Amino acid sequence: MVMKLKKGILWLVILAGVTVLAACDQQAPNLSFEETIKAYGEQKSPILSVLDLISDKEAIFSSKLNWAINLELGTGEVGKIVVNSTNVSEGKTENQESDVNLQLELSSQEALMGTAVDLTADLGVKALIKDYIPYFQLSKLDIKANDNLKDQLSFVTSMVDGFKGKWFTLSWTQLKDLAAQMNAQKFVLTGAFMQDKVEYYTGVESVQYEWQPAWKVQFNEDLVKADAKEALRAMFSGANLSWNALSGNVASAGSLLFMEDQQKLTQMENMIDSMKFENLEAYFVIYAKDNIKFVIKNGDLILNDEIKINFAQKVTAESHEWTIKVSPLMSGESLSGDVQPVSFVYTIKQSSRGKLAFELSILDGEDVQLKASGTLAFVVEKSALSVKPDIKIEIDGVKASVAGEYRVEKISSYTFAEPKDAQDFVSVLGAMFAGPELSDELLSWDALID
Repeated sequence: MVMKLKKGILWLVILAGVTVLAACDQQAPNLSFEETIKAYGEQKSPILSVLDLISDKEAIFSSKLNWAINLELGTGEVGKIVVNSTNVSEGKTENQESDVNLQLELSSQEALMGTAVDLTADLGVKALIKDYIPYFQLSKLDIKANDNLKDQLSFVTSMVDGFKGKWFTLSWTQLKDLAAQMNAQKFVLTGAFMQDKVEYYTGVESVQYEWQPAWKVQFNEDLVKADAKEALRAMFSGANLSWNALSGNVASAGSLLFMEDQQKLTQMENMIDSMKFENLEAYFVIYAKDNIKFVIKNGDLILNDEIKINFAQKVTAESHEWTIKVSPLMSGESLSGDVQPVSFVYTIKQSSRGKLAFELSILDGEDVQLKASGTLAFVVEKSALSVKPDIKIEIDGVKASVAGEYRVEKISSYTFAEPKDAQDFVSVLGAMFAGPELSDELLSWDALID
């Protein structure tokens, strides 16, 4: 009887193994390495499409943001922030128009700043940038509070009431010139910078990763670094500027910005040159022709011989699990004291098409600094993108939940019309606080630069 039972168990194990292998064979086609890289790139096409969409410098975009944020501050206070905004922006001219409405609720059963709090506020702001000249309007400000706070708030509201419903502008000529020059300095990140190449990998070996067919790879570090620096220089390519049209401190400020960007570029190129991978174990895992995952099972990325970033990842057909640990290399004399590594631990699961569930923790040594979890839903269209977060966050005892939608789409045309009755904000402030005869001197652009 015992022998028959053992044989039965053995046959069940064999049958289960055959079933698993058959399932793997059905789900995981035999792909060459070139076919694997191509299929992996096709999986990223929605991300690449989004990058190409938002990096179109000639396009006009219309966006809407509707978010609700609930807060628990950990000491008895609770709050809610509701944000509703619309925005239109034109990349070619840098014209922008926004309408933002912010609703705030704050309540505390305990004493806050010596008094109980029950506060609601409704704030509306309109803004326009036309031909590099900013215009803005406080369209709404309604504040309601309990009796303990009314006296403190009445002074603020009485001052602000004089600005409500009026358009103001900052009409500094040199500010306009500086903004126009800075427009040419925009970074450009397109989907082309995320394309994979077969040539990026060496030592390619056909293996299995947890019963799945896979390609084990090493990085062709020289080529990866060269292409990364080329992409970086393309991002900074708008820095071919001429400051001859500007004068005084504005030209100095512009030149300094240009020099800082060039220094950043050099520093980032030097960092890329210093990069090296050690102890790398990486795979392309084939679950299906449209489900290929890249996994770094283990690997250390060394930066400038000063920082080590350890990657440890697990994947299944439906999920990613990452642990990233950033540690200083203690050989440097500049390091002192007990420096703890910072760890990022996160899991991503595809709960449905276009929707991801995730968990994220950030640890300083063993202490959890941040925890976040929730879902992100994406809808990617030819000329539009929608993101719907539903997230819970905890930072140092403060809890928050975020839910809503952000949508951006490309539109064919829009008319940016500047208000005809806008007052110069500098002159208004000068008249209020310094007197008309001092406003130009105290609040000029050159004075602010100095």
